[in-house]
Amino acid sequence: MMAGLALLASIGVAGCTANSTASPPSSGATATQTASPAAVAPSSSGVTPSATTAPTAGSTPTGSAAVRDLVVTGTTRSALIATFASFKGIPVSDIAGTRPDSVYYAFDPAAGTYWGLAYFTPSTTDPMNVTVNFQDGGDIGLFAKVGAGPWQVRLGGEPPECNELKFYPHVVLAAWSLPTSPPIPTMC
Repeated sequence: MMAGLALLASIGVAGCTANSTASPPSSGATATQTASPAAVAPSSSGVTPSATTAPTAGSTPTGSAAVRDLVVTGTTRSALIATFASFKGIPVSDIAGTRPDSVYYAFDPAAGTYWGLAYFTPSTTDPMNVTVNFQDGGDIGLFAKVGAGPWQVRLGGEPPECNELKFYPHVVLAAWSLPTSPPIPTMC
């Protein structure tokens, strides 16, 4: 138990960034965890991606548990790519990867929820219909994963900030140093 606490303390002190390559706490994510479009239909509020234990936008963690910005590993990135490809109904080979500095990953211990955000690029060999499907926010994946469950994904859209504000709790956006309010108050 002391080793686990020491590991958590060292991760917290290290100040993980979204683009680092060190390992985050075990999230259980694998490249085979995917979600079907039906599995991520928004709730009646249009905010929560799936499970009823996931927090809604604007919620804050309770107690001393704070949202932690986690390191994006190759395994996590692969899991997000595989989930996004499955959601869009395309092979993983149609995705060249993620845009530089566009992948974010966090954990909300109060809700037991992992959060992810990524912008994807199509492969240069993709047919025109696949490439076009990546335009106008079709390249943005908004992700949530409760506990060891599978990643759930929802497409971003234009303008990205509005969709992020509706999907993620404000504390997650703040952990990622992303805007927690629209750039123009009436924009969203």
